[in-house]
Amino acid sequence: MVGFLGMTGKALSVAQIALVVAPSFILFGYNQSGLGPLLSEENWRHQFPQIDTVDYKGEVKSHHATLQGLVVATFTLGALVGALSCSYTGTLLGRRWVIFIGALCTLIGEAIECSAFGLAQLIVGRIIIGLGVGQLSATVPVWQSECSSAKNRGKHVVLDGMFISLGYTLESWIDFGFFTLKTGSVTWRPPIAIALLFSLIVLFSIWFFPESPRWLLANNRGQEARENLSALKGLPVDAPEIEA
Repeated sequence: MVGFLGMTGKALSVAQIALVVAPSFILFGYNQSGLGPLLSEENWRHQFPQIDTVDYKGEVKSHHATLQGLVVATFTLGALVGALSCSYTGTLLGRRWVIFIGALCTLIGEAIECSAFGLAQLIVGRIIIGLGVGQLSATVPVWQSECSSAKNRGKHVVLDGMFISLGYTLESWIDFGFFTLKTGSVTWRPPIAIALLFSLIVLFSIWFFPESPRWLLANNRGQEARENLSALKGLPVDAPEIEA
């Protein structure tokens, strides 16, 4: 029996959830809600006056509000493209590679966003984060379901939703905590940068877990598929349940 991180069976499944699934969906909620609480902060408005709707009135405010909505929506646009791309990349590269690329995109995007000194840089960061989150949100559930038994898949769907909600909650409280500091860009750069931690966890953890047995079988790698399924189920490679 091949082990991953020295674990098999239920222990491996729990580690998979803790180190890949949870941070992936926390990233979804965290970045989805990321800009909302920041838009009215004083230093943010000073840094990005083109989307300031607090200090302007009339037509200028209306124009800024429209542009602000577009900037926020670039995340969703990137996520749409990222998710749709997985129908091709997931089949070509495998689930783990797509998850790795998704985590790398979020890492790069978050670094660009938290260091932004202009609106164009902010938009580029949001789009790249969206690309990564789209890939993660489309691929992680597929990988998770293909690595788990049918009886556990419903539980995993519930957990995924909980982790997204946890991401929303974390972002809101972290934003509030830094807002109370009222110290220039410290009020908004660190809250964005904290998401880098979740990206790094996924980026490095994914290679310690098995590739989807289903994807391996579809790519004529039957022996690897049996070994991975053996580890996931905690059974010998030659067990009837594995051969079936």
